Amino acid sequence: MRFLFLVLFLFNCGFNSEQKYLLKKFSVNSNYLADSLEDELIFMLNSTIKINKMNLVEFKNLDEIELTGNFKHSTLEERLKLFSSLKKYTILINSILEDNEEEFFLNSQSFKQVTGNKFKISKKISEYYFFNKKKELLKDVIQSSVPIFKDFVNLIDKDFNPEKGLLLLSFKNTCKKNRVLLETKFYESNLSKEKKEKLIEDYLFIKDSLNRNEKNLKKISEALRFFLIINENLAKSLENTEIKSLEDLNSIILELKELRKIYGTN
Repeated sequence: MRFLFLVLFLFNCGFNSEQKYLLKKFSVNSNYLADSLEDELIFMLNSTIKINKMNLVEFKNLDEIELTGNFKHSTLEERLKLFSSLKKYTILINSILEDNEEEFFLNSQSFKQVTGNKFKISKKISEYYFFNKKKELLKDVIQSSVPIFKDFVNLIDKDFNPEKGLLLLSFKNTCKKNRVLLETKFYESNLSKEKKEKLIEDYLFIKDSLNRNEKNLKKISEALRFFLIINENLAKSLENTEIKSLEDLNSIILELKELRKIYGTN
């Protein structure tokens, strides 16, 4: 709960070392969340291609399969831009805390290009404002980010929601369809030992992919929810209202890190 009390005073005094640490902790966790989203999307794409190639090899359905499934180039590009915007947001927070004016301006413009006119930071802020009005600047950045990340989380939820995410459902369908085909093939007569071993290997890959995906996306979904709550409460804290602790997000990120150690990051 120490974060609660410290942030209530954050904008009435300069940043002390503990306040900077807590804001950086939020920033680091948020950046890790963005990396996890990016890795999981790429994993789903690569696994979809690999699984569909199994189908081509085993069943020769050349006319019926698009290797990337529903992971179209335009969809991937749009989602990767979203993840990039979260990374740039964390850089903006860090650049203010670390007095890095050049990095702030560079990333504020990149962030604005990705997120549009909802980001209200001026294109030209004087050196005096950056170094002497840091509290006001951080306030502007965080409060401007709230509607942006509400939209961000809603879009990601449509893709990655553990129950109804469209890209996730597409991935699950690809896995399950090809798993059934492999099971059927396995029980055909006159298959060599080597052929059966290859079918088992492919089957286990699909099973492990589904298992990894289900566990990782559940934690990512929880982390996104806590990120949104904490970011909104950070914005509210600038108006001297209560804010919740960072510990919920930190706990979920630690669990996500453990999962990624088990399943890998790509």
